[in-house]
Amino acid sequence: MKKIVIIAVVAVVLIGGSVGLTVFLLGGDEEAAAQEGAEAATEAGGEGNAGGQGDASKAIYHEFHPNFVVNISDQRKTRYLQIDLAAVAYKQSHIDALKNHMPAIRNDLIVLFSSQEAKPLRTQEGKETLRQQALESVRKVMEAKHGEAAIEEVYFNKFVIQ
Repeated sequence: MKKIVIIAVVAVVLIGGSVGLTVFLLGGDEEAAAQEGAEAATEAGGEGNAGGQGDASKAIYHEFHPNFVVNISDQRKTRYLQIDLAAVAYKQSHIDALKNHMPAIRNDLIVLFSSQEAKPLRTQEGKETLRQQALESVRKVMEAKHGEAAIEEVYFNKFVIQ
């Protein structure tokens, strides 16, 4: 019985020590970091972009939520593809237009993603090809609905085949 208690105490001390050390090493003065970030934003041109006109050097990212989850074909069985996607623009007005036309954009992306086969997507080239196709799909909808392509890039934040 004493052995079990001693082992439990040692385990708790080791776990607590490792958590404490991790927090100490990875933690920092978050308040000072946030203040420095706010000062940098102010120096770089203020807190916001007036009239939807963004600074051409500042990318604005928009993540698509919820993630895309579709069935894809495989020779042996049906598989699932989960994609977390983000789009990049340089004007807030373009991100606003993207959000406004999200149902049409999501529809075309779901059709694109669900038409894929699992085998090519296992390679880097296959993923890059799909990313380029997704970009073209988003740009096509934006061009038709908004009058300009407006979106510079799309990126996969998560890409899972099950």
